[in-house]
Amino acid sequence: MRDDLSDAIPYLAQRTDVTKAAAMVCGAVDRAGATPPLWRNRDLVLLWSGQLVSLTGTQVSQFAVPLLVLALTGSPAQAGLVAAARSLPMLILLLPAGGTCRPSGW
Repeated sequence: MRDDLSDAIPYLAQRTDVTKAAAMVCGAVDRAGATPPLWRNRDLVLLWSGQLVSLTGTQVSQFAVPLLVLALTGSPAQAGLVAAARSLPMLILLLPAGGTCRPSGW
């Protein structure tokens, strides 16, 4: 059992006339009876943090690679081609995938 909920079980068993098994089930709620906020879930915070770092890196490289091509070649046309080439797989793969995955009843 997680540490942040371990003190809620005796509290619930003492304050309400529930059995120990019911207190274990109620261990997922805080003292007020509401579910704890999602930002207190360590796994979810780690997932969101990792996604934020990954998305930031993707966006920085999306911006930096055409600038690097521009700096190396001095050609805005080649920098534009590189930027378009980076976006092309998304268009080619995601648009048909969205249509394929869409339920037929929609």
